[in-house]
Amino acid sequence: MAAGLNVLRSNKGLGVFSNAMGHDALMTDRSPVHFSRHRQAAAIPYRRVRERPEFCLITATGSGNWIFPKGIVDPGETVEQAALKEAFEEAGLHGRIVGQPLGSYPLAKFGRTFQVTAMLMEVTECDQQWSEQHLRQRRWVSEEEARRMLKHAHLRELLQSAVERLTP
Repeated sequence: MAAGLNVLRSNKGLGVFSNAMGHDALMTDRSPVHFSRHRQAAAIPYRRVRERPEFCLITATGSGNWIFPKGIVDPGETVEQAALKEAFEEAGLHGRIVGQPLGSYPLAKFGRTFQVTAMLMEVTECDQQWSEQHLRQRRWVSEEEARRMLKHAHLRELLQSAVERLTP
């Protein structure tokens, strides 16, 4: 381990380390991804319909682009808890997190750079009314339709990771 790094958490090949500048690095079996203490969590929500996964997309409030639910990880909250919270608030979804993170990406927002960690979420219930329904659209779509609707390449890559994890 490099000098100046302290293990904060470790779980099956993943570890979060803090360097001397106060920045963290998410370590995987392949390489570290650096991020500041500003964290967000995303849920990649899915359900199975006739043995095939469908994914829930929502619109971003500013651009109207189709995205996955995401938001800030509050102090004392885990990434998993934050992903479930955001899916509930932004899309009215209930469920559980499946496995380790699918991946992460940087996001410039509010004058800061956030590291967004994406979690696969199995949806068990979908509310007809939810707190942000007046701000966003919500749509359940096939993998193929989601790929067409997602404008950003990093979201399409997360979708692909989800599909690979869900395929036996």
